[in-house]
Amino acid sequence: MSDELPYRCTAHQSVLLRKLGDVDMRLQVNKVTNLRLAADKINGVVIKPGQTFSLWKLVGRPTAKKGYLEGMVLKDGAVMSKSKGNIVDPDSMIKKYGADSLRFFILFAAPPETELEWVDQGLEGANKFLNRIWRIRESLCNEASLEIKRALHKAIKKVTEDYQSFKFNTALASLMELTNAIYQLGADKEVLSKLVIMISPIAPHFSEEMWEALGNKESIFKSSWPSFDEAMLIEDSVTIIIQVNGKLRSKINVPLNTSDDKLKELVLVEDKIKPWIKDKPAKNIIIVPNKLVNIVL
Repeated sequence: MSDELPYRCTAHQSVLLRKLGDVDMRLQVNKVTNLRLAADKINGVVIKPGQTFSLWKLVGRPTAKKGYLEGMVLKDGAVMSKSKGNIVDPDSMIKKYGADSLRFFILFAAPPETELEWVDQGLEGANKFLNRIWRIRESLCNEASLEIKRALHKAIKKVTEDYQSFKFNTALASLMELTNAIYQLGADKEVLSKLVIMISPIAPHFSEEMWEALGNKESIFKSSWPSFDEAMLIEDSVTIIIQVNGKLRSKINVPLNTSDDKLKELVLVEDKIKPWIKDKPAKNIIIVPNKLVNIVL
């Protein structure tokens, strides 16, 4: 085993206690946001945020290949503690909302390396979101539209990358966006199945039930992780921001790479723009391709 085993640290605002063999370590954030590692046998070692270092070299024996510092859970602005009497009983939360809702809320509320402020309403929101996914099954279409398929492939790419980087909160945000798009555009069984697979690491009990309700015989955890098609990530239309004298006044959707002359024509006849320009001649029309049009009066 190599002595170059990395342990990557991330600076955060909490204080953590760790025990490694006979070495008690306290990691905390100092005023310049560096992590200072102080322990019985390790004194005054400063570790910069994101720096890789070998704990084996520090403590004299192999430890872990990768470490991650979790943030503390707060309630009413203070770290949860039995001595302070501000803890939340997980059993009562699980009984009311289920373990998956609890796990979903904790991972969505904040990145794992930062502090998490406990809010009961957040747990209720997580439960409602899972119920929204469950109800999609009641209104499946025969074949999903191209737009929702594009949204699915974008979500697969984003969620896969975020899970691998421990960015659970942004991964769940992407799944929420996909769910909202499904409610607007509809989904077929394939789209819903891939959505359920992507949420299964966070909500395993819910996903297993949903998977069975979709007619699958084997466990969802025997299914393959969905892959995305690069071609489906390419947009064929874009949203153009329309400004008048630098201020946002409207937005329009146009085909990708629409010519400047066509953009000018579409912008000047836009209903929401007419009241702002009236009969004033435009001194200049600034165009940033596929992004914005600024009318200077």
